[in-house]
Formats: sequence, C-alpha cells, structure tokens
Amino acid sequence: MDIYVVLEEKPVKLDPNEHGYFFSDEIYIIDLIGKKHRYVLTWMGPKLDSFEISKTSGYMGKYNS
Repeated sequence: MDIYVVLEEKPVKLDPNEHGYFFSDEIYIIDLIGKKHRYVLTWMGPKLDSFEISKTSGYMGKYNS
C-alpha cells in the first residue's frame, strides 16, 4: 500500500511511518494493490464544491504518470 498527499496540486508519496494520520485539510490518494486487484482511492478532507471535486480526478492522472 502506498499513500500520497496532494501538495500544490501534485501527489507526494508519504513515508510509511506517516500512514494512518489523515488531516482534515488535506487530500490523499491511497493505492491498494492485491494479487489480482488494484484499488486507487481519493480521500478528500476539506469540503469541496463540484468543480474542485472534479479537479481531483486530475491528481490521479499526475499520480499515474
């Protein structure tokens, strides 16, 4: 499992020692990889309007590149 925090619209990988600490003002990408499945989740701490929620999809693209 890898966890990224979105800083300045760019995903930054967290050190495993920081896993499990989520802050309400941040946006995180959680990457869970199993033997046959992969789940990539976006955790949004702040309340966002619909435009900002749509914008988080772009973070996933930056993460995957």
